[in-house]
Amino acid sequence: LKEWSLRYNDLSGEIPSELGNLINVKFLRLEGNNFTGCVPRSLLGNSDNDLTRLGINACDRIASVSDACSNGIAVPEPQSNPGLVSDCELLLSVLDILDPTDQLDWWAERDMKDWWGIVIDESTNRVTGVGPIHRGLSGQIPVELASMSNLTALSLGYNQLTGKIPPELGKLSNLEFLYLGGNHLTGEIPTELGTLSNLERLILSSNQLTGEIPMELARLEKLELVNLRNNMFVGEVPVELGSLEHLEQLQLQGNQLTGCLPASLKDARVRDFEWYGRELEFCDGANDQP
Repeated sequence: LKEWSLRYNDLSGEIPSELGNLINVKFLRLEGNNFTGCVPRSLLGNSDNDLTRLGINACDRIASVSDACSNGIAVPEPQSNPGLVSDCELLLSVLDILDPTDQLDWWAERDMKDWWGIVIDESTNRVTGVGPIHRGLSGQIPVELASMSNLTALSLGYNQLTGKIPPELGKLSNLEFLYLGGNHLTGEIPTELGTLSNLERLILSSNQLTGEIPMELARLEKLELVNLRNNMFVGEVPVELGSLEHLEQLQLQGNQLTGCLPASLKDARVRDFEWYGRELEFCDGANDQP
């Protein structure tokens, strides 16, 4: 079903929230009836469904997180998928922090696999990716996300997030991709991120991060890309980064770094050495030892 109009009848009662499961409906018209209650949020995600003329407000976000995740809609067969129910409850519990302006479609009336930016691994039936990028989020990064131990990707880039990077994210031992660039994050890079032993890509560019680049990042032996450009980092580039054998891209321009670039980074394996920043020259290597 793609189009449905029930305008100008004598329908009454509440609008069924189950209509939100009709994800292919792009044209829904219900005005001119006698509906009561509230408009299910699952029907508000498509701008072509003009429900503003109904004269009733949108339903509250979540009456009960527990009920929302165990009623068989957001998580089909919840009794067989307790881990996914737990992931659902956590995501809904942090929604007001992460999305105070109501930009996400994490609705109890919709299967989690259809939530924006959520990736569910079919073999484990657990959330492995949280990636609502470019969604206008304006809250803070919830500390509670650190409890999602199955996460391999956390991508919150290009929103309007504020506050500091929670050091608790260092508990995400399976994380391979951390993308927080393009926000308004402040403070220093938590040294706890140096415990993310499986991390391959770290993107913190275009924020207002300060302080020095922590040498603890050199512990991340699987790192392939580090993008810290366009922040306010100071101090010298840690010589320890030269020990990262898999590092292919290191992007540091647009900061206030001083000193010289460790000669160990001028290896052929690092393709984008020109991105280091032309204001810095490579050290002569004489004292370039971790």
